[in-house]
Amino acid sequence: MSLQERFKSWLLKRASAEVLDPFNLSLAGPGAVPHAVEVQNDDYTPMLFVVRLLKQCFGLNHDEAVQTVLKIHGEGKAVIGTASEHQAREIAEYMVCQAQKYGHPLKCESVSAQQGAPSDVPRPVGSGLA
Repeated sequence: MSLQERFKSWLLKRASAEVLDPFNLSLAGPGAVPHAVEVQNDDYTPMLFVVRLLKQCFGLNHDEAVQTVLKIHGEGKAVIGTASEHQAREIAEYMVCQAQKYGHPLKCESVSAQQGAPSDVPRPVGSGLA
């Protein structure tokens, strides 16, 4: 099993225990600042690739993922999900790793959920990575 496959397997196990929900800040733990994943627009990463990643990483259905990609494209970025800082960083790193695997320059990072309001991004319907 490759390093990337082991990382994905580990990430899937961790994510299955926690639901990424932009309306539930309790995932960050008591007293912790909740974090989210900020996905930035670029002119090279195919929109359908980003749709697939959003469905995989946040459990969005196809229409929600497309709506989110259009928001990223139109506004330059979108803040998605709410989780602990560690989990948001893991998901952002996973998304960047997947993009690099296919030669795409996608930029994602973990940001404080207080920096952006995820309420205008569709509510995830899944339970983390699927």
